[in-house]
Amino acid sequence: MKIVHISDVHIRLNTRIEEYKSVFNKLYKSITKQNPDLIVLTGDLNHQKSSISPNSLSLLAEFLKKLSDIQTIWVIAGNHDQAKNTYESMDSIEPIVNLLNKQILKHKIIYYKTSGKYELNENHSIILYDFRDTENWKKYPKKENDIFIGLYHGQINGWKDGSGNFYDGEVGIELFEQCDIVLLGDIHLQQSWRNDEIKYAGSLICQNFGEENYPHGYLVWDTETRSNKFIPIKNDWGYLTLTDKDFEIIDDNTCKLLIKNISFTEFQLRCKLENQYTSGQILSIKKEIKSKLHKDITIQQHIDTPQSIKEFSKLDLSNINVQNALIKEYCNLNKISNIEEILKINEELNKEIRIKDILYNIKWQPLYLEWSNMFNFGDSPSNKIDFTKLENIIAIVGKNGYGKSSISAILLFALYNKAPGIDKIEEVINNRKNNAHVQVIIKIENDIYRITKDLVRKKKTVSTSVSFEKYNKLTNKFEVDLEKIGDDKKDIKRNIETILGNYDDVISQTFAVKGDEDSPLKKTETVLRDYVNKFLGLNIFELLYKAGAKQESEAEAIVKQYKDISFEDKIEVLELQNLENNNNIDILINTISEKDKKISEIDNNLNLEKVKLESIIDKKNKISELNLVKNKIIEIKSDISTIDLLLNKLKNNYNSEIDKLNKLKIIDVAQEISKLESEKNAIQNNISSLYNEKKNTIINRENLDKQLIENKKIKDKIDTLNIKIKELFTNITNYKRQTEILDKQAWMNNFDNCKICELAKDAFLAKDKLILSENIKIKASELLNKYNSIYNDKIDIDLKNINDNISKINTKLLTLESTNSKLSDKMANIKKIESDIILLEKNIIGIQDNITLNIEKKNLLYASLKEFTDKLIELEKYDKDIKLISEIEGNIKTFNQYKLDVKNEIVKLRKQLDECNSKTGYIMSQIENIKNEENKYNIALNKSIIIKTYREIVSRNGLPITVLDKFIPIINEKIKYYINELMLDFNIYFKIEDNKLKIIINKYNAECGIKLASGKETILSSWVIRATLSEISILPSTNIFLIDEGFGTFDLDSLSNINLFFNKLKQKFDKIIIISHLPIVMDIADSFLEVAPDEDGFSQILKN
Repeated sequence: MKIVHISDVHIRLNTRIEEYKSVFNKLYKSITKQNPDLIVLTGDLNHQKSSISPNSLSLLAEFLKKLSDIQTIWVIAGNHDQAKNTYESMDSIEPIVNLLNKQILKHKIIYYKTSGKYELNENHSIILYDFRDTENWKKYPKKENDIFIGLYHGQINGWKDGSGNFYDGEVGIELFEQCDIVLLGDIHLQQSWRNDEIKYAGSLICQNFGEENYPHGYLVWDTETRSNKFIPIKNDWGYLTLTDKDFEIIDDNTCKLLIKNISFTEFQLRCKLENQYTSGQILSIKKEIKSKLHKDITIQQHIDTPQSIKEFSKLDLSNINVQNALIKEYCNLNKISNIEEILKINEELNKEIRIKDILYNIKWQPLYLEWSNMFNFGDSPSNKIDFTKLENIIAIVGKNGYGKSSISAILLFALYNKAPGIDKIEEVINNRKNNAHVQVIIKIENDIYRITKDLVRKKKTVSTSVSFEKYNKLTNKFEVDLEKIGDDKKDIKRNIETILGNYDDVISQTFAVKGDEDSPLKKTETVLRDYVNKFLGLNIFELLYKAGAKQESEAEAIVKQYKDISFEDKIEVLELQNLENNNNIDILINTISEKDKKISEIDNNLNLEKVKLESIIDKKNKISELNLVKNKIIEIKSDISTIDLLLNKLKNNYNSEIDKLNKLKIIDVAQEISKLESEKNAIQNNISSLYNEKKNTIINRENLDKQLIENKKIKDKIDTLNIKIKELFTNITNYKRQTEILDKQAWMNNFDNCKICELAKDAFLAKDKLILSENIKIKASELLNKYNSIYNDKIDIDLKNINDNISKINTKLLTLESTNSKLSDKMANIKKIESDIILLEKNIIGIQDNITLNIEKKNLLYASLKEFTDKLIELEKYDKDIKLISEIEGNIKTFNQYKLDVKNEIVKLRKQLDECNSKTGYIMSQIENIKNEENKYNIALNKSIIIKTYREIVSRNGLPITVLDKFIPIINEKIKYYINELMLDFNIYFKIEDNKLKIIINKYNAECGIKLASGKETILSSWVIRATLSEISILPSTNIFLIDEGFGTFDLDSLSNINLFFNKLKQKFDKIIIISHLPIVMDIADSFLEVAPDEDGFSQILKN
């Protein structure tokens, strides 16, 4: 049996249509010549699994129909036709096949979605291994002549890419042990196993630059011989890569393009150069390409990373020995001495900063996540993700606003209690719920942990419970290990961060969340450098730099304290002071000795005076009595003087009070009071009379007010009657005119028929009304006369006169009351005079009594004075002896005072001596202290120099920038790994300029800052740099790479090339999670989750 095997066609939505039609036409002709028994298509007919355009639909339908014109077709789905976990929904092939099979076809199109065994004829059976239906992969009984033909779309263990790199696949070749031959799809490079019996047909049409050297066409299998042959299909479109061998460099400004024959009519071009060229040579290459091939191009130059730098990238910068080696190398390079002392400081500071253990190079992976009532989500049981069942690239899709981005936030919150855009913990709970729950199971190395968090909303706060458990492999249960995990929230948070790294570390590595505020492209040059340093472990030098600041500050403080001090001068001054002080001690000792002698002389003189005093001591009492009498006389005289002064003052007061009394007695108080009371009574009578008059006047006004109201009513009636009478006059006149006919034709009054006659009935009616009106007029006139007779037209004048009279009365009352008040005040003043006279008379009597008392005291004092004067005369007879005793006692007192003064001088001198001795000790201790300070200064000065040198070494622009400069080629090489195959018209790389780290975009050989890049360039650059830095990072990191939105900046062609980037990512990360509202991302994904609202508006996971 002859089978044509075609695979991986990848029909685009709206691009490369003409190219595909051209290749298909050649394919139809080629297959017709082969005359096969069956045509097999092994997947990836479409490029976009979730989207179909009119162009792609038309082209695919035409392709299948024309192939069915040649022979029966067997079609299987590929990962670009439908995602792996969307088995139940319709893929992009099924509707087209169903429609075509309803038409009249020459041969059938067979399409099965279920794995199983399908017989082709008596001996041949298809064994379908559908990647969406692994549960039905089975081994079937086989007869001797049976030939089993395996069909599979997917990766086989040991598959390789165009660069010769081998990779693990999804299945091994042992799966196909029962099959005689296996027709494979998915890998675009032809490769085979088991003596060519298991083989990939490769891609029918070249998809990108990576496939330009692949063979493109189809395979023809012979089932009898189990062999196949390749049939190439020529394509007039293609991809061309120019390399060094395609150019001849003539000089710095001239080159020659050596390639002559290009087999393509249309092609895309790139240029990859391994050798190094000058800028002039690069420019000449671009000009030559433009001249010969008429294309503008970006040239990619390879920069070879030296082996020494590759080895350097493996250094553990947290290791002190590594640090010391780098510091020593840096010192030697920069000719810095004191290396051993610098290394000693490095070791000291490393001990200071190693406060907690940090686990580097740890990889963790989420295994399972479940949640309820978080963000937009409700409590649907489908809100869970089993990461172990999702493969490679996972797309999380759904319309905007449904909560796709919340899934990454939920995972981050479960781990770190933080999430992008969340300021308060209550924002995590769905605003229509009062509690939330989340649980995540993660694997770290060989251990599995479970973190569970429950949140309950209270009035003003949210309470949180958290558990952190480790899986016990012996009991098959999750258990709390208090020694390693901790028993409170702080311990748990600290241990989670120790194992997983902190939130900022994770969010800055592989979580490109919505908005991507932590993107390296949005960072300033300073922050970017710190960002990269942290990944590489270079931030340890910043910690050492800061730790060294304290030691430097302490040393400099000591140096600053002593730098202006001359220690030798200070010691010399102190020694001179000590010499002078010793001389003072000698002088003080001699002086004290002289003072002791002086005291002996004073004691001798005191003894002589005491002998003299003893001979006349019996007369000493008389001396005491005499002194007492003298003192008493002085005291009495003083008291007499005091009384004289007091008497003079009392006499002056007496005279003053008599004058006041005489002036007041001139006034006849009783007469004045009587006169004033008469005046007040008269005024009071007038006031009473006026109040009565006012009261009567007010009563008259109230009566007039009532009359005024009645008068107004009468006036209204008079006016109404006048109007009515006027109307009656008018009506009577009209009625008389209407009845004139009856007056002229009197006979009509006698005939009743005239009263109903049309001509006369109005006259008779007017006659009746005339009579009635005249009667009413008479009555109205009578009533009017009555009202006119009682109407008072002078009432307003009377009322005005009454109001004027009330005003006059009020004025008189105010005047009288004011006069009355003044009379009351005057009467009060007169009555006060009467009380003042009584008070003055009492004061005068008191003063007289006081004068009499003091005169009596004075007379008694004069009597005592005479008595003591007589006694003084008698005692003065002992005056001579008294003077002698007084003289001797004075001498004794003088000698005692002199002795006391000398003793005080000795005390002062001894105190000065003690001070001098203390000063000697102080000076000697000062000299010792200065010598110690000099030694301290010299040590601090040396340490200041060493620590300053050390901090300069580990400062941002010292050793760290030197080390970073060696890392940059490694980083840039890894960036190139991701972007070299993407057909980009730009390069991105890190560059250090003026000690600043920059991200450069090079477009058309022109460099500029990354912030000037387009949206697409920015997004892709951010992803590439994140992937690169996470690959070299020493920080704890996860095995997933998450991208939240950003695809809106790509067109369909760009998305096609993005596949290559994600294929690269798949080689570095176990899971790539894409979150987007664009259905087209499903074309990149291997499995997907859909987020949509339930009937109550809560978000939920639909497919998992």
